[in-house]
Amino acid sequence: MSLNETLTLLVLVGQLVVFWRQRSLMAGQLKLSRDAELRAQRHDRLSVRPFLDFDSACGPGYLKVTMTNHGAGPALKVSLAIYVDGSEVKPAAGLEWPRTLLAALGIKNHQLASQEQHAYAIEPSTTLGPGRSVCIFDFHLVGTVDTPSILSKVNISVQFESLYGTEDGLLSAQINWPPVFAVIQPPEEL
Repeated sequence: MSLNETLTLLVLVGQLVVFWRQRSLMAGQLKLSRDAELRAQRHDRLSVRPFLDFDSACGPGYLKVTMTNHGAGPALKVSLAIYVDGSEVKPAAGLEWPRTLLAALGIKNHQLASQEQHAYAIEPSTTLGPGRSVCIFDFHLVGTVDTPSILSKVNISVQFESLYGTEDGLLSAQINWPPVFAVIQPPEEL
């Protein structure tokens, strides 16, 4: 083999090695780019997730619980379950929802400030948009009523989905009175 052929062969081998290394580097860059895209998608999904929280208030003459979506995304297929002393309260046949809940709480008609009481049963198809609130119940009472004791019997649980459906698992929030107002259970880490 002549000197020119040997040099040509060495240059070709060098170019082959450089090409192989560049190919490996490009494959690594593509993997990093793909991982960055997946992280960005995960971030976007987390940033539009709903975050439901409860606010409860009670005083000598009132009991009120509201639920607010503090997240950037809507809560879809919202469904509520209200428990009094561990038993779920469901609208009784022939009775309107506020009366059923008042009876479960042990509040008698003569304790009501008026016949107009508010309690809302949320249907499973309800959507709660970002920044929106819904009043779960707002009762106004007369006389000596131990409202903190009554509210301590209440446990409200809500289940909902994010825009991404149930692939992240069903999200839920829960209220207990006192000491913890709301316990949010985030989905498993992605």
